[in-house]
Amino acid sequence: MEIEKRRIGPGEPCYVIAEVGSNHDGELAKALELIEAAAESGAEAVKFQLFKARTLYPPENLVVETAGGEVDLYEFFSSRELGPDWLGRLAERCRDKGLHFICTPFYEEAVVRLVEAGVQAFKIASPELNHFPLIRLAAATRRPLIISTGISKLADVEAAVEAAEEAGARDLTLLHCVTAYPAPAEDSNLAVMGTLRMAFGYPTGLSDHSLGIEVPVTAALAGCDLLEKHFTLDKRAEGPDHKVAADPEEFRRMVAGIRAAEELPAGEKERALEEPRARRIMGRARKEVAPSEEELYRCDSRSIYAGRDISRGETIRPADLILLRSERFNRPGLHPRFLDLLAGRKAQRDISALKGIQWDDLMEGER
Repeated sequence: MEIEKRRIGPGEPCYVIAEVGSNHDGELAKALELIEAAAESGAEAVKFQLFKARTLYPPENLVVETAGGEVDLYEFFSSRELGPDWLGRLAERCRDKGLHFICTPFYEEAVVRLVEAGVQAFKIASPELNHFPLIRLAAATRRPLIISTGISKLADVEAAVEAAEEAGARDLTLLHCVTAYPAPAEDSNLAVMGTLRMAFGYPTGLSDHSLGIEVPVTAALAGCDLLEKHFTLDKRAEGPDHKVAADPEEFRRMVAGIRAAEELPAGEKERALEEPRARRIMGRARKEVAPSEEELYRCDSRSIYAGRDISRGETIRPADLILLRSERFNRPGLHPRFLDLLAGRKAQRDISALKGIQWDDLMEGER
């Protein structure tokens, strides 16, 4: 894969992304300051997230416990949406600092807005791995595409890669990820990076949610092609991601550790990976849902919801269906692969807006 002539893959230095995510706290000035700090800390790219709360979750039953305390997710994401005039400013500041501007879209219109702003690569977040319309739209832009594979099994990754390839993706990188905040180092299973490389033939890397720099440096010893880590100006700030992110000093130490690991002779790398602690972090090569993310597997990815109130006997139209995350307290809907099958069926009962749609809501056999 290449991003603006920077090659990413075996034989190249590990490409390091500072993941700002929502750690700008809804403040443009802080977002711009984070870009400057990332450049000074050794990052090659900065990544933001473009979302609207209403395209992520239904607005109820979303109070969850996080590393940063109890959070109402709908309220939190509403307060961290990027402002309408931010994208151009962020892209310009990245260019000024010699960084690539990467962003994760969470709804389809976001892809269009990011292309207009000059985004240099797209990242698909782990919970969007089954959001096939979004993946296809991002892939069709032919911009480099990074796909994270947390809370997934190998079959889930295969379906996402097929969707991207069918839509035209060529520059593609797959990231192993454990979607827990923080992710225990012992759950890392970094050997899965090699499994993804063998299974799909693309560069692979790590989206790291662990504390400290031990896991990223071990990943570099194991041949990580791309690494992203959450980045903050202050670990003590309020919010779910600040406490699990690296501040500028820690990020600098991480980058230095990665570069030092890359410089080791092959024999020394192998010996380092045979140390008991490193072997636990490397784990198994089998791609599976980690113990720390099992609770999220069936609720944090997308499923089919009613976009409006649908009355019993009504024929369901494509425009009536939306894809949302369920979180722990809402009944999820059907998998997005069934979108085309639902259109044209009749509702067996009243279905309220923003409720997950299941087979028993539909009249069997009616088309």
